[in-house]
Amino acid sequence: MSIENPINKTAVNEAQVRELAEGFISQTCERHQVKRNQLTDEAIADAYKTARARVQHEKELSEDKNYQALQSERERSRQLELQVEALKMSRPVANESGNAGHARSSRLPDSELVRSKLGPAAWNSLTIDARLMACGVQPSEVTAAAKEEIAEVFGRNANSKRAADLHVSNPSKYRKLKTIASVLDLAGK
Repeated sequence: MSIENPINKTAVNEAQVRELAEGFISQTCERHQVKRNQLTDEAIADAYKTARARVQHEKELSEDKNYQALQSERERSRQLELQVEALKMSRPVANESGNAGHARSSRLPDSELVRSKLGPAAWNSLTIDARLMACGVQPSEVTAAAKEEIAEVFGRNANSKRAADLHVSNPSKYRKLKTIASVLDLAGK
């Protein structure tokens, strides 16, 4: 059983308070174009009081289980919104008659196109499963056998005859494997 030292916690808090208060003071000096020695003692005390209150509030939030759960749910919601946006971008485009074009609807979106539409920050914040889903591939389809086939068709020692045969005989499977290889960064490896 360990005993926590409250003096260290107080020292850390006071160091945080001092750093935050000095930041407030320097911002005030810059904003009003004055030097620190021109500020009143009351203004400096107010900066320290505000900093102490903020550090205490942040400490309370960090210890609050409900707040942590809220933050976790917010992040989960953000991830889901990114997935939905990526999926919206990967839907087939309607042709002039208003129907989704057959050739377009049978194709998976190119992972590079989805990545460029989302932007690097959004793409990188998605999980691998979300990236696959955004490209129209169910994560459950990525099995060890599929990875083996990807290595054989697109890997470092790829069999180009096998790749060409697969492209001719089953183009949808070829596109799906190529998409998986691109998302998982398995091509050429």
